[in-house]
Amino acid sequence: MFQLKPISNDAKPQQSLNIWLLLTMLVMALFTTTLQAEAEMQDHEYQTESHQHDEAEHSDDETSAEATQKSHQHDENAPHNSDDPAHKQDEESHEDHQEDGHDELTKGPNGGRLLSKDNGLSIELTIDEDNMQPKFRVWLRNKEGALVKTANKAELLVTLTRLGGEQQLIKFIPVEGEDYWQSSVIIEEPHSFDVMVNLNYQGNTVEWHYASYEGRMQMDAETAQRQSVKTSSVSAGQIAVTTRVYGNVVVSPDRISQVKARFPGQITSVKVAYGDRVKDGQVLATVESNSSLQTYSVRAPISGVITAKYASSGEVAADQALFTITDTSTLWAELKIFPKQAQSIATGQSVQLGGAVNTVQSSIQQLLPNTQQAPYLIARVPLKDTEQTWFPGMMVEADVTIQQKDADLRVPNSAIQRLNDNQIVFIKVGDQYELRPLEVGLSDKNYTEVKSGLRQGDEIVVGNSYLIKADLEKSGAAHAH
Repeated sequence: MFQLKPISNDAKPQQSLNIWLLLTMLVMALFTTTLQAEAEMQDHEYQTESHQHDEAEHSDDETSAEATQKSHQHDENAPHNSDDPAHKQDEESHEDHQEDGHDELTKGPNGGRLLSKDNGLSIELTIDEDNMQPKFRVWLRNKEGALVKTANKAELLVTLTRLGGEQQLIKFIPVEGEDYWQSSVIIEEPHSFDVMVNLNYQGNTVEWHYASYEGRMQMDAETAQRQSVKTSSVSAGQIAVTTRVYGNVVVSPDRISQVKARFPGQITSVKVAYGDRVKDGQVLATVESNSSLQTYSVRAPISGVITAKYASSGEVAADQALFTITDTSTLWAELKIFPKQAQSIATGQSVQLGGAVNTVQSSIQQLLPNTQQAPYLIARVPLKDTEQTWFPGMMVEADVTIQQKDADLRVPNSAIQRLNDNQIVFIKVGDQYELRPLEVGLSDKNYTEVKSGLRQGDEIVVGNSYLIKADLEKSGAAHAH
């Protein structure tokens, strides 16, 4: 017969631990099951709401489509009122737009702009930009549609008006062996202008007008101010090309004086202390001569500061230095000139020295070999230190002017942008901005010489010009060859 045996005292702790672990596992399993059930319920509710929302949207779309279809049928069935003033205005505006051809470009068989008149005369214009010297090409047709190739029957003139009012009158001549006429002059960049075409053919004169803009945009004054777009006038000025070198500030050897007694004797008095500033000729000490027993004065040979003192009353002065005087009113910058720079550096060149506090202008007085067996020359530059802001041992940077020129036109470097391998600026006329390709010359760290592309007095953008460039590139209106 099965009998329950009492649990021994040794087994009780182990059994209690097993029961506690079992209860813990049961509670965790129950908690996990509850969480899963809640998650499934939330997912089911979300799917139900999403399904209902989709059905509602589908219903709304069907309703909207039916309403749109009814509205469309109503518009089709409605009578067309040709006498409506608004309708007439739209038609007239559209007809004027087509007839003027100002904004809509009609192309001819050669890819150029096609201009025609009711009398049958027509011309096709294009600029041959494949050539390094772009020129206008024109195909001229009479009222029968035949090409006119001789100058005795027609005369063609084109007037270009650029931003700012500058006008250029262009004549055309037939090209031998070709079916087109060509402008007698090169069409300078940018190819952005208002165009007036005047054709005289067999006594009949016709005229066309159209606008052809590129690299042009409009910005009102308020927007320009908000974007910090700043302008300045083009003018003449100096271009100074510099190279940067480095060195140290030193005291010139000829401005350090070791003061000695003229005759050996006893020092009877000392008039100055270490660190005193003295003037040329000032008494520093008195000495009683051993030979004559006469007292004489020891005077300062230069103005400066007592930077060393070896004399005391009662001592004997022989041939040793009694004082050292250092004059720091004129210091020197000793600049290191390395082999790559040596060919462009010469005495007399202007130098701008920059220190910790200020800058001064000077020039190279001496070019000395280096006695320390180092691979550089020493350019010595005098440095007037009237404000006592330069000190021996200071590091100094210097810009040496190696080339200088008086330019007829110059622009700040901040005005120049690059576009399609061209250097450009933007001119401003009123609220209009337009790019101008430049032919440039000498440049320094601040300015660039302009050989062509601008005129004296042109107003150009010198601050934040990249914003205008970005807007033009974004709109596709930028164009430079």
